[in-house]
Amino acid sequence: MVNYSVSNFLQVAFLTLSVLGIALLWAQNRFLALRCLLGAIALLMVFNFVEETGVIDLGYLVTPSFSLLIGPLFFAVVAQLISANYQQQPKQWLHLVPAAISLLFNHWPQWVLAAGTLSQVVYFFLSIKALIRYQHILPQNRSNANKLRADWVKHTLWAMVAIAVVDAVRHNLQPYLPVPFLLRWYFVMQLSYFLITALLIIRAVREPQLFAGLTDGEQALGLSVIARCDEGNCNAAETTQADTLFKELHKLVHGQQLYRLPRLSLRDLAQHTGLGEKDISWAINQSYGSNFNDYINAQRLADVVSQLDLAKESDFGNKVRVLDIAIEAGFNSKSSFNSLFKRHTGMTPSQYLSEKSQ
Repeated sequence: MVNYSVSNFLQVAFLTLSVLGIALLWAQNRFLALRCLLGAIALLMVFNFVEETGVIDLGYLVTPSFSLLIGPLFFAVVAQLISANYQQQPKQWLHLVPAAISLLFNHWPQWVLAAGTLSQVVYFFLSIKALIRYQHILPQNRSNANKLRADWVKHTLWAMVAIAVVDAVRHNLQPYLPVPFLLRWYFVMQLSYFLITALLIIRAVREPQLFAGLTDGEQALGLSVIARCDEGNCNAAETTQADTLFKELHKLVHGQQLYRLPRLSLRDLAQHTGLGEKDISWAINQSYGSNFNDYINAQRLADVVSQLDLAKESDFGNKVRVLDIAIEAGFNSKSSFNSLFKRHTGMTPSQYLSEKSQ
């Protein structure tokens, strides 16, 4: 008779979650890499269950090789998250070759698992580096950059680095620790991965816009503008040119109230004004002294403050719905608006209204 452990029931739940995630995301090409990751996790849970319960005698360990799959597959998820033009290339499958080769060496599982842990840590760090680069470029192109920063992915990656290291410690301490303690430790590790996977699926299903990414052109433009502004060697003629262009841009932005478009991008602004994307971004960075995201949100904030002041002067302050005004001004996130408002005024919108009434 087979004795099932709590971890085995969690494996069944993990398998169900992965299959459900694949089904929910099946029709969306943006989640191809995430579906591949979920597919690998589903297979891992099947082999974990089979090897631990012995319901089928495989005669050979398979699960250690999966430790070499998770890193490159998660890196692919991050690459697809930050790039709108991401496409699977045949050469990318080469990242999975070590996992296939390791099947020949699973007679020494500890060594394969050690290699898998190293692989995961390396790929997670590469993913974090790619995310930081993305977050550096994003404000140059999008007015809703705060919503698209994907900080939660970076935090998740750091958590996975920590889990991978702790799990490696568990593998190396197995000969020296009591079995009941090791089983509980193993369960906690699996539960941690389960919760992280559930978070990925929930985010992808509920907020797919967070996975829109930047086009190759936007990424190249962002890097070129940052490099151009970092040089800091603009002569007087270039400074005058930037100031002139910015004044023209500022006039158009306010004349057409373009900042009120909730998901305004640099490309959208170029199409509305007839100016070049690169020139707009450079002029904002050079003349305004900040990036596209900060500039647009500053105009939105000024609009909100202006309307709050008018409402207060007309004795309608107590009836004002601040969130409605913020949305009308172009903000599409209550949290980002409140954070920006407090950072610039030193108080919440309700406190600001109260202060104005005194």
